[in-house]
Amino acid sequence: MGNNEFTDYYNILGVHQTASNEEIKKAFRSKAKHKHPDSGGLENEFILLKQAYDTLTDQSKRIEYDKEFNTYRETYRKNDSNSNINNVIVSSGSDNAPSKKFQMINLVKYVGAFSVLIGIVVMFFAFLNNAITSKAHVLSSVEQKQWIENDKILKTEPQPTADKIEGKQSENNVPKKESQTSAVNESKEPKLDAQSSKPQIEGKIEGNPSKNNIPQKEPQTSAVNEGKEPKLEAQSSKPPIQTTEPKPSKAETKNEVTTVETRAQEDTIQRGTSKETVKAIMGTPTRILDVGPIATWYYGRSTVTFTNDRVTGWDNSGGNLKLVQASTESGGSLSTGSTTNDVKAIMGTPTRILDVGPIATWYYGRSTVTFTNDRVTGWDNSGGNLKLEQTSTESGGTFSTGSTTKDVKAIMGTPTRILDVGPIATWYYGRSTISFTNDKVSGWDNSGNNLKLRH
Repeated sequence: MGNNEFTDYYNILGVHQTASNEEIKKAFRSKAKHKHPDSGGLENEFILLKQAYDTLTDQSKRIEYDKEFNTYRETYRKNDSNSNINNVIVSSGSDNAPSKKFQMINLVKYVGAFSVLIGIVVMFFAFLNNAITSKAHVLSSVEQKQWIENDKILKTEPQPTADKIEGKQSENNVPKKESQTSAVNESKEPKLDAQSSKPQIEGKIEGNPSKNNIPQKEPQTSAVNEGKEPKLEAQSSKPPIQTTEPKPSKAETKNEVTTVETRAQEDTIQRGTSKETVKAIMGTPTRILDVGPIATWYYGRSTVTFTNDRVTGWDNSGGNLKLVQASTESGGSLSTGSTTNDVKAIMGTPTRILDVGPIATWYYGRSTVTFTNDRVTGWDNSGGNLKLEQTSTESGGTFSTGSTTKDVKAIMGTPTRILDVGPIATWYYGRSTISFTNDKVSGWDNSGNNLKLRH
């Protein structure tokens, strides 16, 4: 943290500096349900909430943070009139608020400056209105003079008679051009007659009809053709030569497949791809949003997310990202604890990946799969397309507080949705939910009236 920047983690979690770890965890669970991206929260706010939770629940990190917090609070109290105090980022606790006197002074300053600004704007519009009005008067007087002069000129000019109008129309008559073109055509016709008379002159010179007779050439060409036909038949009588290509061996085909797969991976994006490779594949992005180690590149409606210059997620809403396509296994199913590789082999490449530290969410249409440290911890099968492991339920079984996740799964079956935030998890069965803390039932909501509760 810089000297002029400070993030109040206690205020973010909504707890006092003397709050215990249990109070901090309880506050984090409450806020995480609303700020998690799967619940409609903002990604940046959830990241900040997770940082506050990780810092304050770690004893060593909290001691170091409290030292900075106390130093910041004392400095803020002593220098509340200093203008640099406005550079502090997050600070809304009761101990950190400026004094009322300082707030009143700032309020008076802002009101005075705002009043002066309004006065300047009013004066500017008044001046502009006067200028436009005076210009309009000048233009109207000039236009009136021009209209009067034009009217005088029109009255003094003689009006054209009907004979003159007819004479002009006759000069512009189009049929005269047709007569000219016909005369030109007539002048050209004698030349054509002179050319047509040439064959009569050539007829007088005819003295050797055998030489000038064109039909005599036909038997020559036919004779030539008859002489060539036997040669063609002799060539066609030869048997055709058949060529056979050698079949590639199995080792060669395997090498070709691996080469194709390697080229496909080089020309496509996947998790871990560097920025340079993405730029070489997709080109220069239309927009870049960089927040510390996290960066987002925009390609139209699609995005690619980087953490420390490596791809950690994407959103292929535009359908234009060149993503690596994983081959899926038939008959496979996923459950809690499945790895990212298992899910990719079962479900294929996700259309979107949202990665926030150890927590990642993969999107398959309207359904999602949530990972913590690359292991499945939850899902939301709203699209009904996830290949979930279906467990057989026990007839007559019931659960209560303290039941394990395995007990609930055996009684209720696979949940349609799992929301996992640290030690807190929520399983959804239609409109009903079951809450777990450290894999033990801690509560439920039987709105759908379908939970098998122990009475």
